[in-house]
Amino acid sequence: TAARKPRRAPPLCQDPPSAHSCAPECSAMPKAAYEDWGPGCSELSSLKSATDKALLDNTEERYKAGNIYTRSGRLLLAVNPYKKLPLYTDETLQAYKSSLAPQVELPPHVYAVAASAHSGMLQNSMSQSVIISGESGAGKTETAKILLEYLAEVSCSGSDLHTRVLKTNPIMESFGCAKTVWNNNSSRFGKFTQIHVSKKGAILGASIQTYLLEATRVVVHAERNCNYHIFYQIVAGLSSSEKASCQLESDANKYAYLRNATGKATARPGG
Repeated sequence: TAARKPRRAPPLCQDPPSAHSCAPECSAMPKAAYEDWGPGCSELSSLKSATDKALLDNTEERYKAGNIYTRSGRLLLAVNPYKKLPLYTDETLQAYKSSLAPQVELPPHVYAVAASAHSGMLQNSMSQSVIISGESGAGKTETAKILLEYLAEVSCSGSDLHTRVLKTNPIMESFGCAKTVWNNNSSRFGKFTQIHVSKKGAILGASIQTYLLEATRVVVHAERNCNYHIFYQIVAGLSSSEKASCQLESDANKYAYLRNATGKATARPGG
């Protein structure tokens, strides 16, 4: 069969977001994530100005329109919307899966990054790495889940491996996540996930390594901060008989490790 001709991406903009020449056209585009390039510049390198203000204004304009992703070469900038958006439908995933050049043909998206890594691995027979970084609450954990779900879909292995990997998150979060001022579920450790893939692209297995755990949080934490979730889960979640057998009480204020710098346990969602 003849190779499909790649779709051409919109022209790179050369104007600030407020004067974007194709803004009216963008606003009339369909809402499907794989067709919606959004307002402003979807590619940051095409902005005339590289000042912080120009970059932030462009990102803000796109964010307000529901376009949380912006591309800068092979880098993807994501802004946590703190709400569900219709960006991860099966239709959208299939569009990125079938694209020959998702980083060029389609709008910025985690799927585009995952698709490029997957195709590069198969075409070049080389391992690929995706680094997901950001401050607390930026959405790193959710982004990793989305990327993993894409890889599981395109692997055609028929395995539930990605589901099993995702199910390890609650356990890891209990021992490695804590409530902070900015985030009720802040990861206080680094995580390295390896996905082992066959030459045909099927997922064979996975391994997870953790590192750089914030050990000092176990013994001391600041006001409006908490210790790791597991301690509160034990105090609040065990039955009366289990607490009795472990000689535990239900009041977190009874335990020095659960009291913050004020001498009292920080109030937590759900009590």
